[in-house]
Amino acid sequence: MHGIPSIGVNMHIDGTEEWEDEEADIVRENCIDVDFLNYTPELRDTPIVQDALKKLIAAYPDKEVNDRETKKAKIQTIATELDQLSYDIDTFEYRDSVPDREAQVQMI
Repeated sequence: MHGIPSIGVNMHIDGTEEWEDEEADIVRENCIDVDFLNYTPELRDTPIVQDALKKLIAAYPDKEVNDRETKKAKIQTIATELDQLSYDIDTFEYRDSVPDREAQVQMI
């Protein structure tokens, strides 16, 4: 039998059956999949799970972190930098063609 090694979380609530536990694999191969937790908000919103995620990300710095919120922030930063580069390269042309910088960054 072949399997993919992974690290996951298992949340058991006292007084419930084991089969009712919430489980999710977080670390698989080269990826820490934070986005997967969005499908199980009971796990995602638990402080213990949030703490465990931070520890996993710190323990495996070589692994890619799939986190939509982090990606959005990175994309926003890159778009802002590209807009600034366009402005720096030809300020006059930029001013003539872009009436609203914030709208331009969102378009990028």
